[in-house]
Amino acid sequence: MMHTTSIPLVMALERRPQSPSPTRDVLSPEKAAALVQKIADDLVRLFPGIDRLDLAAATILFDPAQLLRPGWPADAMLTELVARAPGSTAEDGGRLLAFGGDADNYPASALTPDPALGQGALLLLPLRISGNADDVATFSSALEARLFDHGMAGAATALLVQEAFGIELEHARYLTRHDLCAMTAMQYEHAGIGALWRLIESALYEPAGDDSLDADDLPPLRRMGGVLWLGELDDADLRPRLARVFDDASMLEAALRRWPARVAQVEAVLAAHGLNPQRMPLDVGQSLDAISLA
Repeated sequence: MMHTTSIPLVMALERRPQSPSPTRDVLSPEKAAALVQKIADDLVRLFPGIDRLDLAAATILFDPAQLLRPGWPADAMLTELVARAPGSTAEDGGRLLAFGGDADNYPASALTPDPALGQGALLLLPLRISGNADDVATFSSALEARLFDHGMAGAATALLVQEAFGIELEHARYLTRHDLCAMTAMQYEHAGIGALWRLIESALYEPAGDDSLDADDLPPLRRMGGVLWLGELDDADLRPRLARVFDDASMLEAALRRWPARVAQVEAVLAAHGLNPQRMPLDVGQSLDAISLA
């Protein structure tokens, strides 16, 4: 019996600055089929021979955070839909599988955009390459090595995406899961919350793990499997904590005033990734790691 496996990819759509929101976030089956054919053409151009593997696409626009959640729910559902799809890989090439729908009928709940996330500057389409394990392994190495630097979508593909979704694009490119994680980590670093990514990444790759984060400019956090705790600091602990980051008195006072908004920002980012922190008031000098949270 042939062993099959798969590779998760995404098509990353960078919207033009100040452009209107896309007019739709999911394509009809007919437009979805046309788009997956264009994507297949791009991948064959970049990686000759990859068309002997199956290519599946959920032609639905997602915020990156929704695809970067513990258990990879969107990827898992796309894999399940591929497994349910009729037919098998033909001798002369793999299947092209497009999963679309309409605004009232998405393929599955895990492939329904989270309305709380909105439509930001970067939107993603989940893709999946699957087939014989040996062939997938060969292309997996090539994808990881070359896709980030050479994975721009073709002009015809980008034009179809723009017309089909009613979106104005700056760039359209293909990324591996590792590429997406690296890009997200860099974006969070630029936003001043780079330390959060380590906790998010741990939840993605070790969902049953026990991990903690205690950065001076963030509230203390501890994850125990699927439960995430956020420590509420006493003022007596918060001031010296922020003083290690801001040595100017006026900047320190400003940081103290902004602290509630900072905590809300951290909660929002974690919630977007499916990690919903529960607040835990801490006494002076107390840490999350030192108390029982079971």
